[in-house]
Amino acid sequence: MAQFVDNDPAAFEAMISSEIYEHIYRLNISYTVAESAIEVAHAAANRWTDNIFTLQQWCSNNFAQAKEPLEHLYEEIGIKEDFDYLKLPAIPAVISNSRCTITM
Repeated sequence: MAQFVDNDPAAFEAMISSEIYEHIYRLNISYTVAESAIEVAHAAANRWTDNIFTLQQWCSNNFAQAKEPLEHLYEEIGIKEDFDYLKLPAIPAVISNSRCTITM
């Protein structure tokens, strides 16, 4: 009987389940790292946007007579009327239990 232990359906199911849970665990770690990276990049992009708005305001306050050339310069370098802060898209929910985590 010991020679057939590798063919036991329950043992096989447990092995496959264990491998699936391990794979899902690794994916969840990758997902968590990616989620953190997205949040860091989003914050950095909005910090740069804030810096651009601050610089525009400073230029307007200190060079009021050059309003039109400044607006033309902004448009030339890609800062248009619709330039605004980025909105962080909704991040999918994560469902967890004691053995695995599944993202949707």
